[in-house]
Order: sequence, then C-alpha cells, then structure tokens
Amino acid sequence: MSDSLFLIIIIGGIILGTILYFLLKKKNFKLELKTSFNYRLFLVSVPREFASDDEKRKEIKDFLTPFEQLIDKFSHYNKNIVLELVNPYNSDEIRFYFAVNRTDADLFVKTVSSLFPSAQIEAVNDYTVFSPQGIALGGILKLKRSFVLPLKDFYDSKEDPGITLINAFSKTAVEEGMGLQIIFKADKTKKDKILNSVKKGLLEGKSLDEALAAPKTIIQDSFKKQLQKEEDKNKEKEKPKIVDEIMVKLVENKAQHPLFEVNIRFVVSAKTQTRAEELFSHLKEAFNAFYNPVGNDLEITKITRGPKLKQLVYDFSFRHFRGNQILNLNSAEIATIFHLPYPHIDNPRIKWLKARSAPPPLNLPQEGIILGTSIFEGNEKQVKIRDEDRRRHVYTVGQTGTGKTTLLKSCFIQDIEQGKGGAFIDPHGDAALEILGLIPESRQNDVIYFNPGDTQYAMGLNMLDWDNRYTFQKTFVINELLEIVDKLYDLKLTGGPLFEQYFRYSLHLLLDDKENIYTLSDVVRVFQDEEFRNGLLSRTPDPMVKAFWEKQAVQLKGEWALPQMSAYIVSKLTPFLANDLVRPIVNQKKTTLDFRKIMDEGKILVVNLAKGILGDVNSYLMGMLLVAKLTMAAFSRQDIAEDQRKDFYLYIDEFQNVTTDSIATIFSEARKYRLNLFVGHQYLGQLKEEILKAVFGNVGTIISFRVGNEDADILSKYFAPVFSAADVINLDNFNAYIKLLINGQVARPFNMRLLKPIKSNLDWAHQLEKLSHQKYSRLRTEIEEEIRKYY
Repeated sequence: MSDSLFLIIIIGGIILGTILYFLLKKKNFKLELKTSFNYRLFLVSVPREFASDDEKRKEIKDFLTPFEQLIDKFSHYNKNIVLELVNPYNSDEIRFYFAVNRTDADLFVKTVSSLFPSAQIEAVNDYTVFSPQGIALGGILKLKRSFVLPLKDFYDSKEDPGITLINAFSKTAVEEGMGLQIIFKADKTKKDKILNSVKKGLLEGKSLDEALAAPKTIIQDSFKKQLQKEEDKNKEKEKPKIVDEIMVKLVENKAQHPLFEVNIRFVVSAKTQTRAEELFSHLKEAFNAFYNPVGNDLEITKITRGPKLKQLVYDFSFRHFRGNQILNLNSAEIATIFHLPYPHIDNPRIKWLKARSAPPPLNLPQEGIILGTSIFEGNEKQVKIRDEDRRRHVYTVGQTGTGKTTLLKSCFIQDIEQGKGGAFIDPHGDAALEILGLIPESRQNDVIYFNPGDTQYAMGLNMLDWDNRYTFQKTFVINELLEIVDKLYDLKLTGGPLFEQYFRYSLHLLLDDKENIYTLSDVVRVFQDEEFRNGLLSRTPDPMVKAFWEKQAVQLKGEWALPQMSAYIVSKLTPFLANDLVRPIVNQKKTTLDFRKIMDEGKILVVNLAKGILGDVNSYLMGMLLVAKLTMAAFSRQDIAEDQRKDFYLYIDEFQNVTTDSIATIFSEARKYRLNLFVGHQYLGQLKEEILKAVFGNVGTIISFRVGNEDADILSKYFAPVFSAADVINLDNFNAYIKLLINGQVARPFNMRLLKPIKSNLDWAHQLEKLSHQKYSRLRTEIEEEIRKYY
C-alpha cells in the first residue's frame, strides 16, 4: 500500500470519525432535550404544625424515615427523579420541588400522598434562580472517598443535618437566588455486588484498600475461587488478621439501603461577584453537616466562569443527568440531604402549606360558570356551578384582599358573556369600572351604568314610585323604607315605636294618593306643611291613617307631639335629601329604570356606589333603594309562570351595607322568582344573628376565603371534618374552601383557586358609560330646575 493511499485512509477515517462524533453528539443533545421537556414539575408543601414537647423529643429518624421510604420506592425505577431545594429569584420563600417524567406523574403523586397525606402536591410552571443582570456561581459535588463508605445520615444524628442547608438558603435576599439539585436513578452498575465483596474482604481481615482491590465482578469472583481450590491444601495457614469492625459496620450501613446513581449540583445568583461568593461560601459550609469522620465526605468543585459555568447553568436549568458527575448514594443519604421540612424547623422562609387541600367531588358539574380551579395531588379541575343550583344563591366571606371581589367580578363577566342578565352593586367603585371594561361589544346595548357620584348626569330612583297593579308593593315600600331609615340611624332604639308610627302613616298618606307620585322630600312636607297633609288626608281611603293623623297625633304632648317628632324625623331625612349628589336622584318623581324590564329582558346593570365620593350613608341609601327595587320587580313576577321567569343574577359586594333585614326573606323566597343572589362580605360580625341564620339555612353554596379566628371557629363547623379552623385562618389569597351545591345536594367541602383576573379596558369602560348616559341619564342642571319649580 502506497504512503499516499494510507494517508487518504487515515484522513478519511478521521473525517468519518468526526462526522460520527458530531452525529452522536447531536443525537444525545436531542435526547437530553426530550428528557428535559418531558419532566413535570411539582411543588410539594406540608403544613406547619408546631411540635409539642413530646414530639420534639422524638428522634430525627422518626420524621425522616417516611422520606427514605419514598426514595426506596424508586429503587427499581429506570427514569430520573429530580429533587430541588430552591429559593427562586424575586422570592423570599424556600421551596421544595420534585420533577418526574410526565408519564409517571400520577404514580409519583399517589406515592407521595400515601406517605405524606397532609402534603399538597401542585403541578407548577418552572422557576428561575438567576438574576437577569446578576452574577452566577455554582458547584458540583463528588464523594471524597470510595462510595462504599457512607456519609453522615439521619440514623447517626440526633438533629437534622439538613437544617444547615435551610439556614444557608435563608441568607438570600429577594433579588437573589439559590438552588440545590439532586437527580437520581436506580443503580444499573450493580454496585451492591461490590459492597458485598468489600464487606467479605474486610471480614477476612483485609484493609479497606485491599478489599477494594479484590475482584469485583461475579466472573472474577468465581475465577478467584477456582484458583483458591487448586492451591495446595496442605499449605501452612497464615495467622488471622484483625478485622476492622468499624469499617465493616460502615460498609454494612451503606449496603442496607438501596443504592442510586446521583448527580448533585448547586447554583447561586446575586447582583455582584462579592455577594455571589458570599452565598456560595454559606452553602458550601452547609455541606459539612454530612461529613462522617470515619466514613465519607463531600467535596465541591467550584465553577465560576467560562464554558464550564455555562454548562452547569444549562444542566441545572434543563435537569440533565451527567455520567461523569455520578455519586453512588443510598436512600438514607439522599433523604438526609433533601427531605420535606418537619415541625422542628422554625424557619419563616420555608413555604409551608398554610391550609390543607381536599379532593373535589367526582360529580363536578360540566356546565355553568367557572368559580375556580380545584387543585389536589397535582390534578387540576374546573369548578363550575349549574344555573339550577345558583337559584339557591352563593355566599362568600373573607378578609379584605383575599379574593372575594375578584370572584364576584369573574362570575359576573361570565354571565354577561353567556348572554345572561344581572346586576353588580359595587360599594367601592373600582370593580364597577373594571366590569364595564370587560363587557363584550356584542352586549353594549344592554348596559346600564348607575353612578350616583357622577356630577353631570343623574338617573331617577324614587322608592315611592310603585306599580299599583301589585298591591303588595305598597306595604313592601313602607316596610322597606322603615328598615332603611332604621338601619341608617338606628331609629327603633332612639325614636321608639312612635317614630315608626309617624313615619309609617306619613308614607301611607303619600302612597294612598293614586293620582300623584311623590318623593322622599314629600315626607318632609307631610310634617311641615299642614295644608299639604290635610289634602292627602282628604284623599286617603284608609280609616286607620285618618285616625292617627286626626286624633292620635294631635293629642300627643311633650317630646312625642307632632312638632317635636316632625323636627326629629326631618333631621334624619335632610342629610341625603339636601346632598347635592343624592337630591337629584331621589327627588325625581319617575324612576328612570324599569327594573322588571331589566330582569325580564336580561339587561346588564352595573352600580357604582363609591363611598369615597358619596359618603357612607348616601352610598348605603342608594344601595338599599336599588336592592328594594330589584326585589319588588322580582316578586312582581308572580304574574307569569315560574318556568317563564328568566334567571337574573344579583351580585352584591359588602352586601351587609346595602341590605335590610328583609334580605332574610330574599334568601328564602327570591329563588322562586329567579332572582339569584351572589353576595360577599368580610366577617360574620357584620351580620345580625337572624340574617346569619337565613344565610346558612338557605344558601346552597358557601365559599370561604381567609378569615379571622372567631369566624374560623364558626365556619369550620360547616367545613368539618374536612377542614379545621386553622385551615380557614391560613388560606392564601385567591384560594378558598367551598361547599358546592351539585344537583340540589351539598357536596363534601374542597379547596379551589380563583381564575386569574383579565385586564380591563378602561377606554371601553368610558365609552359604555357615555352610551348609558345617552340612553338613561339626564343632566343634573335640568333635574335641579324641575325640583326647584315643584318645591
């Protein structure tokens, strides 16, 4: 063969080898990415239950044995399992993550749940520990000595060695990040055979080095035995060597738990190199807790820059297992380094499970609006409520900022999108505008925006404007106005029964006059204008009314005499009758809105009762008048068959402020007329006892967000035995417990998380506001001129 031909073959071989190398590398790269993208990430949290003195005396192994059992269960699992202790960037929580192959996610969840029944297992999106403009450092861990020697594990400890890691993570700031990653899989190299061989050698009196140098495979072992048999049996026996019992015990400890192939790496991220180095040192020192003086130790290869750092960050981010980074650890060693926290760890940075979760009912509705998402053992299911079940009303309670208003807005918008009719009464104003900005264009002509705080436009809302076709409305108006004034001023306590008589019979006088429509200002005229009062008396057909004004009222003396009571009653009505914002609304004779038509035609009524503009009293007055009007409209539906009554959904935030005691009747009776309530407020003490009884006695679906201690004690009775008072107290924002009515039956309580709110279009909101003005409102200047002419 010529030299040139040989050279061509050599060069061709090199080229072919290079091509094969890169093809293989590309194939491995694709395989790595496929493995990475097939992971499903779980955040696992456990309750923070402070240990009693007896529990604190328990040995560490009593707490960590279940986690070791969890690791053991994967000793025959051929895929990677990832454990991560993390303080993510832009967070101050120390979290415990698990990642497994998607195909085995359900098996993983069931396995963890069987060993840790109180744990919450939540499938989550990935996180990052890296600051966008920060410095990253990291380390790769290896064993200093042979794998046959164990690290210090929890069987050798009275305290948890892992606390040192938690403490190191606690030193990170919000804008920093730190992550420890352990990837393990079942040992495929039969290292347990080596352990047995080493143990045998040690028992024969060999040193550890000699035992490690002995044949390790089964074939080599068999060959060695054959050679020994052929040796001269008459050879003089050597003097027995001393057995190193300590070393034997160490190897036995390593061998008594399943072995795994393990990668351990960690990364830190901070704004400066100095700070990153500081965090690295804290975490590096924490691993000293696993040093076994007679056994093994961990050594850390520090990686600070260049391609190696890029590779480390890449491997950490994509959870790649590297064959050149393998440690052989047993389940006890892995469980000692990484495990879920337990009551001894009093560290506020740990993300504890504040409230327990429970499985949703198997018969969750498949139709209706979405209340939220059930999350249990990593499985998410939509929580819907059927229209039929909503007729028994929905009640929600929770502290400010926990998610009540978010829930009400979300459900109301879903109703609107589905073409339903409803009203939303907002005591603060922000939610009302946000709702307008979320209403679809297809329903713009159905929108009615009632905003008493508008300084240019006003609608008419006259409680004394009633439909005399429905005789019940007269009594309802009188009783409701009495309830309203009493709620605003507690007049039953300060005015007594005579106040009620004066006020009731003044309303009777006005409502008995079928030829005219009066307003609340005319109540003042009844007391101040004798001629006006006598004219009304001449037209009333009610002898009881005449008897009161012509006989009883004129005979009363002292503080109960007509002049004194007149001044007293007028003083209570004047604050809102004289208010520049309220006067043009309540003094219009004709109510602008036809509430019966709103309900029957499925219109959209959005009410802005911003207390910051109207003041508390006027805001409450407007709300109570609106609720009364809607209730009267609903009850007037008695003139049509029940199956022809279209569902109308009334949402009231902070409903205790805009409802009277008649709300108890609404809860029990309104469903017949398809007025379906969805109400919320902050704490139970805001409601009278009889209203509370009406709520819990009639409402079909109860939703509780986080509440205070007193309320939790009461609510826990309705959620027992699934959830306790402690659970209700510790709910995270936008999470709730729910007793859902399903097909007329109350389901077992479970937890849910709210849907993420959709951003509102405020420009669209203002367009709808203008459109509503054009159709339903009048200029205040025009209304004021009419009032001046009349009075």
